[in-house]
Amino acid sequence: MDVLLDSVRPFGWSQKFYLGVFGLIMISSSLNFYSSVFFTAEPELKCYPTNNQSLTKTNDCDMWKNFTMSKIENTPSAYECNFESKSHNFTLINDFELVCDKSYLPSLSQTLFFVGCICGVFNGFISDKFGRKKSATIFIILMIVSSIIYHVLIDDSFIWLSKINKFYVYCIYQFLKGVLMFCIYQIAYILAYEFTTEKYHTLTTNILISFYVSGELIIMAVFYFTRNWRHTNLFTTCFFLFSSVIFLIFIPESPKLVFFRKTQCLAPIFTSK
Repeated sequence: MDVLLDSVRPFGWSQKFYLGVFGLIMISSSLNFYSSVFFTAEPELKCYPTNNQSLTKTNDCDMWKNFTMSKIENTPSAYECNFESKSHNFTLINDFELVCDKSYLPSLSQTLFFVGCICGVFNGFISDKFGRKKSATIFIILMIVSSIIYHVLIDDSFIWLSKINKFYVYCIYQFLKGVLMFCIYQIAYILAYEFTTEKYHTLTTNILISFYVSGELIIMAVFYFTRNWRHTNLFTTCFFLFSSVIFLIFIPESPKLVFFRKTQCLAPIFTSK
């Protein structure tokens, strides 16, 4: 197949265009892989007594427990608590109140994401059996459906779930995102290699890595200006939808995989003669 590609243009305009599309997938993968670092940034919990009362509980967690119980029971609290941060105004921590006895939960969500990435190793068997494009299409559709369900369930207007249950929805989504995004990332990387010859693999890798690194810079810039994990989360989802649509429209099946399957079909004919 490399000989056939060398006889035409092994790195022509079509390969450069495809590489740009794969670059969008690299950026989207980077946005999703690194977004949780900003989502779980920890603002400082500040608790203090109200109405100039004497401070009897010096532990912030004790005051926080009194404050939250008063909110649940709809009674006046002897303490006032809020989150303070100069660098991040609204993260998972203050949105879902993941402090004190729940302080381990943000790390759990990140762990689930990387466990999902590990589970994505089965992608190689699927893409070899069903084809790169078809496998990527399935993973992208699953990612889009799960993203829509996720955003609906964690929205403030969805009142049928408590804050902690919405966080558990986020954890489940993190696991699914780890599986699906890693599979999509792998397929895009493999396709980029299979659209050109071995001579251009190093150049292809460098370009894809550059796109991936630019995704890291983009997620930092987006969170810097929004200072809000929900807005940043929505941005990463929209960018994934955009890059996925471009991928599904313009990227064909791997020519090397098609060629290999055709030669497999013809092999019994030649060997029988």
